[in-house]
Amino acid sequence: MYDHYMTSKTYKRMHSKVEEIENRLKKELPKKFGAFENYDWMDDAPYEALQDKQQELIRELRRLYRRMSGRIGIIDGMDDLPEEIVTIGKEVDLVNLNTSEEEVYYILGPEDIDTYRDDPEFERGTVISYASPIAKALFGKGVDAIVTLGNREFRHTCRIVKLRQLFGKRGDQ
Repeated sequence: MYDHYMTSKTYKRMHSKVEEIENRLKKELPKKFGAFENYDWMDDAPYEALQDKQQELIRELRRLYRRMSGRIGIIDGMDDLPEEIVTIGKEVDLVNLNTSEEEVYYILGPEDIDTYRDDPEFERGTVISYASPIAKALFGKGVDAIVTLGNREFRHTCRIVKLRQLFGKRGDQ
């Protein structure tokens, strides 16, 4: 079992972001702080703004470390997921039984939402986290299954009409 799931593209994006932040904290910010060495006004607004920026970068770095810690399941490398039911790494096409409108969801990791939000390959639908209520309602269901999505105030019933594995098997890539 894994602690987190994400695609290799997201993992690489997050790793690059960690390197960028570490570089800024180790190289860029010390130079900027050095500019204040000969001044007696260390409590001035520019100095405080620089301290705030440093703290913001440290918080973001800690968040990234947390998300990248533990055992990470790389979604596009999972060969053992069943193809006939909804799992992580699937495109799920549904038809709303009340309106006949089509809904498409791409089930990935929470961090993948930012990675794939503007990706043209995913423009037909919505990228959602495997931890979302919609994904949880869909998991384990197959084509032709009837599912109820939404909350108490807004519920709608859908039929799963198509499932597609988003990423090929390791040998197919």
